[in-house]
Amino acid sequence: MGWSDECSVEKPADPCQVYIFRRPGEHEKFLPKNVLPKDKSGSISLMVWGCFAGSHLGPLVSFRGINTAVTYITALRDNLLPFLKTLPNLKRDFIFQHDNTAIHTTKITKEWFKEQAFTVME
Repeated sequence: MGWSDECSVEKPADPCQVYIFRRPGEHEKFLPKNVLPKDKSGSISLMVWGCFAGSHLGPLVSFRGINTAVTYITALRDNLLPFLKTLPNLKRDFIFQHDNTAIHTTKITKEWFKEQAFTVME
């Protein structure tokens, strides 16, 4: 079984607090381009996506701008599919689970999963 979800990490506008978002394993993890804040009513918000399958942890990905069905499918195509290829003994009866957020239940998202021959838990 595989699972994924998004999470919004928010920081108040208080300048005394500092958050650092890193991409482990990459040479550029401390560069400003890898810390992607979003101003939201004086606070900073960063949307991230992650996945796992069994005991195998997938990548943690940050979204630029607003998360939509298109950005979700892009995250799946660019991150979930390569991650699944690294798994030993991935079974054909693999079941994927995500919640019923609007971007997960759109027609284009459902069509993408069908094209990939994924079984998605209802």
